[in-house]
Amino acid sequence: MTQKRHTQSKAKIKAAITELLLEKKAFGDITIRQITEKAHINRSTFYLHYQDKYDLIEKLMHEITDHLRKELHDDPASIEEKLIHSLNYLQSQQEFIKLIIDIAPVNFSQKTRQFITELVESDPALFYDVVNPDLPLPKDYRLTTYVASIESIYAHWMLTGAQEAPQDIADMILVVRGFYQK
Repeated sequence: MTQKRHTQSKAKIKAAITELLLEKKAFGDITIRQITEKAHINRSTFYLHYQDKYDLIEKLMHEITDHLRKELHDDPASIEEKLIHSLNYLQSQQEFIKLIIDIAPVNFSQKTRQFITELVESDPALFYDVVNPDLPLPKDYRLTTYVASIESIYAHWMLTGAQEAPQDIADMILVVRGFYQK
């Protein structure tokens, strides 16, 4: 029962911060009081889960990346199917993700690249299992350009409203993947 209440409280808090940001409020101007009033919860409930509004955003971003990491590693499907499943999830979170990008684009971009880099390093077969050693770039630059390409496709898709189907975005990522293969 307690877990269910925690989950409901967190969902209300996420909905509240999303709604406040959609109202075009600047993140810096949003207060904990506004979040808790919008969520119809006590301030103590907010602080039970989060230290402050920055911790809230950080943890909400982690929820998204944790979900993706689990899906990409636990799903026995092909790379293309894993990408499509992940992109479907991201598309369902598009409104919130776009709002986070608007809060601090450089920070979001950096965190996204770091996340993709960790995925590639933990399971190279997930993205580029057969890297062309003849590419005239040192290995760390191949990884950097590869990750930046994927992050750019993803960020553009989110910022433009995720209009393309996840299948189309997966195909684009697979094209980029192909550039790095033999």
